[in-house]
Amino acid sequence: MKLLLADEVGVGKTLSMAASALVSALLNDGPVLILCPSTLTLQWQIEMVDKLGIPSAVWSSQKKVWLGSQGQMLSSKGDPAAIKKCPHRIAIISTGLIMHQRDHGEFVKEAGMLMGQKFGTVILDEAHK
Repeated sequence: MKLLLADEVGVGKTLSMAASALVSALLNDGPVLILCPSTLTLQWQIEMVDKLGIPSAVWSSQKKVWLGSQGQMLSSKGDPAAIKKCPHRIAIISTGLIMHQRDHGEFVKEAGMLMGQKFGTVILDEAHK
């Protein structure tokens, strides 16, 4: 199923999508991937924990590590292959990793590993950017 959700700022699109991620994770549809601008990755993670009590992990492309909601490292630092092993059912990754892979050779490997994974739900936030 494909769905496009577009509306005015502040009406709850992020929370609605976070709730759908929760449902997908609870139904064991497969891992959930949230792609959003890097400036929103932590906002997504905070809202998931604060509003819905859902743990998630944010991929740090700079450190090559999964980060928890308290900023703690959830995987071994410096291992680009760790992107394939998110420690939670919900992974949050910057769209920059996908969009700029051709411009920065260092991201090509990570993006390729990510693209080889299967996900039950993929959420693309701020797709117009």
